[in-house]
Amino acid sequence: MAGTSGINIASTERHQDTHYMDLQLLKAFLLLFVTARLRLSYRSPTPRATVASGAVILSFWERWIRLAAAIAPVFRGIFGGVALAEAITIISTRFPAAAAIVKKVVPALVLPHLGTNGSIHNISLTGATLIGCLLALVATYIRTRCYRELGKHFTFELSLQQDHSLVTTGPYSIVRHPSYTAIVLADLSLLLLHGTRGSWVRESGMLTTTWGKTVVGFELTYMVWMTAGLLRRMEEEDSVLRKRFGSKWEDWVTKVPYKLWPGMI
Repeated sequence: MAGTSGINIASTERHQDTHYMDLQLLKAFLLLFVTARLRLSYRSPTPRATVASGAVILSFWERWIRLAAAIAPVFRGIFGGVALAEAITIISTRFPAAAAIVKKVVPALVLPHLGTNGSIHNISLTGATLIGCLLALVATYIRTRCYRELGKHFTFELSLQQDHSLVTTGPYSIVRHPSYTAIVLADLSLLLLHGTRGSWVRESGMLTTTWGKTVVGFELTYMVWMTAGLLRRMEEEDSVLRKRFGSKWEDWVTKVPYKLWPGMI
């Protein structure tokens, strides 16, 4: 009986390990999928509007955002790289044969502390991960709907083109600045995906290194920088639209009084 009990325990443990590894693989897939979608939220669907065109309305906050937009590729590259590093780490632990390849292909800088200290096993699919994925998908959906509604008039710059029209349909019938709502949700999703327990950033040991702290510090600073600039620029956008469209804008504000979140802001 004792022997049978030992076999049952070992079988249960193997089943639990398999289930855990399957959840890790699911996390790797979700991370790669939502990261690819999130990159759309931080990229302009149209060419940058130039000052020379006369369409850009320069102001302090516009200059603030233009500078942030110029280094956006670095921001996207880092959170994309972090997601890829976590996915590679998960896959390499699930398939031992891949681990040897990973060690040769991925520089030691990318996986500084994973392996013998066991911290790699703390990387897991958590509730925070699932909420982060959901926020990422919602953010991308809202953002891409804004792209479609505004078409060629959607730019990262505060600009008014000669044939500009006041768009009040789609997400703009719910709040007046839905694209900014999407950015806030995207930022929150990144914090949940990469800043909570069970994430590669928290479990790999990179936060104990100088380069790791620098990378995370840059990402956090960029999110605050960009989000703060966008929220402050909302007032400027409203002022420009009010001046350009007059009574049409006033009617829109009456019907859609909230800027970012229905019933709150």
